[in-house]
Amino acid sequence: MATIKQIARIRWVMLAVASGLALYYFLVFRPLSHRVEALDGPLDEVSQELVNVGLESIGIHDLDLAQVKKTKAALETSLETTKKAGQIIVGRVELEPEIRAKLKEPFLLIDFQYERQKRIEQVTALAKTQQVTLDSAVPAGFPEHKTEMKDPNLLWGELSIVHHILTAAINNKIGAVKNLTVLPVQPRHAAAGETFLEAISVRVELVGPMESASNFLLALPLRAEEMKAAGLPESLPGKPALFLDKLILRKQTPEKPAEVNLDVVVCGFVRTVDIPVAQLEEKTRQEDVKNIGK
Repeated sequence: MATIKQIARIRWVMLAVASGLALYYFLVFRPLSHRVEALDGPLDEVSQELVNVGLESIGIHDLDLAQVKKTKAALETSLETTKKAGQIIVGRVELEPEIRAKLKEPFLLIDFQYERQKRIEQVTALAKTQQVTLDSAVPAGFPEHKTEMKDPNLLWGELSIVHHILTAAINNKIGAVKNLTVLPVQPRHAAAGETFLEAISVRVELVGPMESASNFLLALPLRAEEMKAAGLPESLPGKPALFLDKLILRKQTPEKPAEVNLDVVVCGFVRTVDIPVAQLEEKTRQEDVKNIGK
């Protein structure tokens, strides 16, 4: 039979064990429990999102991790294919190297005026050789610099695209070029490290045989190196792929059923380059000064 001292000792041991368990509960177990609950929150959210996807997506049953991995792989493959397609497109619409170099340089009006006049003379000489009539509106329709232009460097792209369009028309022995108009473009600037394609639209009116008009339309989406293989007259080196935006084709006169009037809007593309931040800030400052002066 336990003595009073033994009973007291047992009580003290039980009290010490209870105190230890209490301390363990408050100092160790509860903090760990709170940490687990905190970690469960994001996991519960992701789990709920997966459940919602499964409920909202028609035809998807028993959504599991393997299916998610397959879907991710398919999306990554599609993204890579899209990137490759974008690179091919950019390569086809890219302008000749000398024009791309001009786009990166500060715009100098005297250089542009010289190049504009040179290309007008080249087109005029080619038209004379091919016995194609150029109306007076054609040289006047070449792109010109205007003081309100926000990004005059785009003029280099416009000049190149106009030259390629007219060369393709003349080499395909169109009868006459009646009109040429570079349509307005709203220039934008890409964010740092970003580039995009700026559409340049040109309206041109041609008169000539149906065969010449047809060959001209066939030549537009081809690059220079592809035209010979297609049985078409060669064009200027570096010709980009050009695209039809609008087209009106009608007979010129009842007396000449084989002759047509072709009124088209042709689009080319310029891959814009970043203007240095310092230039943008200076341009903005100059515009603010002008607005204050008004």
